[in-house]
Amino acid sequence: MAIDSLVLNVLLTYVVATTCLYLITKGREIHVGRHRLRFIVGGFLIFLGRARKPSGKGVNKVMKGLFIASLFVCIALFYVQLLPIMLKTVVSFVTSPKNAQPSVVPIPILFTMPQIVPYLLVSIGIAALVHELAHAWVALREGIPVRSWGLGVLALVPFAFVELDDKAFEESSLSSKLGTLCAGVFANIATALVALLLFFVLQGMVSNLVPTPVVQSVCCDFCSVNCTALTLGLKPGTYITAIDGVPIRDLDDLRRALSMHSCGDSVTFTLCREGRCWNATAVLGCDRNGKPCIGIYVGLSLVKRVGLRVLPLSFWDTMLIHLRTLLYFVFAVNYSVALINAVPLFITDGSKTLTALLSYVRKGEALKFIRVADVLNLIVLVLALAISSYIILAR
Repeated sequence: MAIDSLVLNVLLTYVVATTCLYLITKGREIHVGRHRLRFIVGGFLIFLGRARKPSGKGVNKVMKGLFIASLFVCIALFYVQLLPIMLKTVVSFVTSPKNAQPSVVPIPILFTMPQIVPYLLVSIGIAALVHELAHAWVALREGIPVRSWGLGVLALVPFAFVELDDKAFEESSLSSKLGTLCAGVFANIATALVALLLFFVLQGMVSNLVPTPVVQSVCCDFCSVNCTALTLGLKPGTYITAIDGVPIRDLDDLRRALSMHSCGDSVTFTLCREGRCWNATAVLGCDRNGKPCIGIYVGLSLVKRVGLRVLPLSFWDTMLIHLRTLLYFVFAVNYSVALINAVPLFITDGSKTLTALLSYVRKGEALKFIRVADVLNLIVLVLALAISSYIILAR
């Protein structure tokens, strides 16, 4: 069974099972030792933490202003950046399905790519943790008790949550409400910016760690005249780092360098294997179409490049690469969480913030506009998610 089919089957089974348990328990909490368990549609919540009393020290007005400003900046980014991309996906799929490109991808679909799952899970955990901790920290300082906190899994996607005292929250001032609601988005944006900064710092540290063409196997059947690979003595694991002194850093460089020559040309290759590098000159062979031919299957392997030399990766090189990849995912996930949470979507921080603001100024007509925005945003998001999922799985 293909891995994407396996993931979809597991996802469907999980959603159906947890939804059935939700219907059976009618959403009531189940006590498991000192903790509480509640099934929801497509997942479950487990309440782990105990109640926390507020300190009432308050949050600096400047900080609150930053929290609120960050949410409205994210709302603007959603409508300027993400919404047009999603609409383009929907319109392209309706008018020309073959040319449609995915724009937003449900996290469970990403689980069909095993190589990114560890980075994805850690990044989701970090995003959920900083988001909910920010809500709880501001609430406690603003005099709003925290009843509990816990973890949940919705459609196989893990998340964290904080359970505030609803009555105390409703009775709090508008300033306290806005600060509490907007803190999560600010925390995600701040985390994304820090991750992006560290990513670029590491990018400079690993700039000499690059994919380099490496011989996977020799196959002279490609060449109808003169198998260059045999003349050069190429073996699996041999790196091609330059042709006629021109550095080769990827497969496009290799194709480009070969295209500048003709069959029968004498070419100097810079080759490396097992930490040793040398130059070797050979005459290019020809394939059946009269194009230059070496006679190899070639792939890419990540190595340390020092000039034209190739060195094996050390343990720390490998760790830096993993850390750089993780930082990229931390940035992407936190940025996405901030934008989705900021936009009006019924239960998001953005929807609650706008509702609190308009309720305070008693603009009933404006509240209706927020509900319409909730519905329209949800429709576009669901359509984009469904179409993007279909495009990815169909291909």
